[in-house]
Amino acid sequence: MSMMKFDDSKIEEIRKRKEQGLPPPPSDGDVVEQSKNAKGGSELIYQRVKERVPDDLWNYFQVILSRVREYEDKPKILWFQDTSKDPEVQFLKDKTYRDKFVRFVFPSDWSLEKYNMDLDVEYEKSVVLKNAIEPIPVHTKPKDGPIRLAYISTPHRGLDVLIGAFKALKLENVELDIYSSFKIYGWEAQDKDWEPLYNACKETPNVNYHGSVLSVPSNPDVLFCAHPGLGTLSHPDIFPLSENV
Repeated sequence: MSMMKFDDSKIEEIRKRKEQGLPPPPSDGDVVEQSKNAKGGSELIYQRVKERVPDDLWNYFQVILSRVREYEDKPKILWFQDTSKDPEVQFLKDKTYRDKFVRFVFPSDWSLEKYNMDLDVEYEKSVVLKNAIEPIPVHTKPKDGPIRLAYISTPHRGLDVLIGAFKALKLENVELDIYSSFKIYGWEAQDKDWEPLYNACKETPNVNYHGSVLSVPSNPDVLFCAHPGLGTLSHPDIFPLSENV
């Protein structure tokens, strides 16, 4: 007969978090810690809003981006980036915990609707703040050379579908640029599981694999997605996104 040894400190942490209305701690490493240098859409728009709000007003509130870890003695705003099915937000089914927040911020109407249907998050406490990018200057796309397509998302959102279709079509006057990895979220360790797909991209004719790129190499102040040389976005999404630009 074997006995399982429990970490008393972990049990105490779980108990305290439950009393405070916080979700249980992640079992495989804290995603907040892993994502502290993330540069995804939600993180970028969060930073842009913070830059535009006066410090005294911003600091009056505790603004939590998606994943609750602790409560401060301030009015609390919970800004979502995950879907309503994510384990991190299931604690909101209990109205006692929802009442701890003065506002909920969503990246899309669809996301708000799903949280209302699945978790009973109140419409009257909710605001939709859609993702955005800096305005793209008026420009003319190059007319010579091949037609250019671009995939600029993480690989689990449909890159395998795109590569399979591109291989099957055998297009001669089309090139596909792929800017994809988990580095944008600070999750480089996950890229190891996707190396076979990255290698398939590199081995496919007319496909250029670049990894993750946030800004234009020649001008770090210009977001990559606003670069005039970027081709037509090709995104066969198989992942339920809560928002998009």
